[in-house]
Amino acid sequence: MIELPNYIGDKLAGWHGSMYDPVYAVGSCVRAGEPVDEESIRDAINQLKRSASACDAEGLDEAMELIDELEQILSDTIVAKRAAIIGGMARAFFVDDWARDNDPGGVELMGVAPATSEHAKKFAADFTKKVEAANGKNLIALFNDACEADADVAFTNNQEARNFGHYLAMQAMGHGVSWFDDHADFEIEIPYMEYFV
Repeated sequence: MIELPNYIGDKLAGWHGSMYDPVYAVGSCVRAGEPVDEESIRDAINQLKRSASACDAEGLDEAMELIDELEQILSDTIVAKRAAIIGGMARAFFVDDWARDNDPGGVELMGVAPATSEHAKKFAADFTKKVEAANGKNLIALFNDACEADADVAFTNNQEARNFGHYLAMQAMGHGVSWFDDHADFEIEIPYMEYFV
């Protein structure tokens, strides 16, 4: 789910369509302060593209501006989500390795471990390729599957994406904790991998 800025909601709700139009529907959700799913945003973009051909020059400019803004928001959201997932993986791999020699006992390890190493970040990126290959889907599609399985939970920030990455890494290392401890099941293959420096 994506929280779009209010000015976009105003532009979309003011578009020249009916109340059943996907553009109007997305605009109404945004104006009501509700997050919108990526599919609805894509539907609105497609509707804007279809209706742009029937617009005058001013309407065409307005439609193209809205399309550009929505596509940029989707792109930024996808890039940020992917980075958050991989960042969560890298942190889990790094802290797991660090804790073998530095267990301070009785404290939350994620908060006391040093900054995640570049090596762990590279390892997480390599692990991502293995997860994608094992599932025939990219990381964002897998996260979207997780979100759809948890239909009653609104994933509006990147912390959930980061948690998703964390639990993928923990499952890969065989730690017995998983995303599915607190979330609905969905189909995913997680290759076994251990991280050592």
